[in-house]
Amino acid sequence: MQAELTNFIVLVIASSVGGLTALIGAFSACCIRSRCTHIKSGCIECDRSVVDEDNAMYTQPAPAPPANRV
Repeated sequence: MQAELTNFIVLVIASSVGGLTALIGAFSACCIRSRCTHIKSGCIECDRSVVDEDNAMYTQPAPAPPANRV
């Protein structure tokens, strides 16, 4: 009985952490793509300067991964 309860508690904690991480990721993606200077989502609020669309961070292609060597 004790092992089943422990497994259930671990499952609930892991699910909660995963859900919280997903919410933070969604909010961060919203902030990055937004053109607004003041963003408020739920209890999180921030003021920021908008990155222009021509920023080099968004136009550079990703580097190719290194070739696998055996």
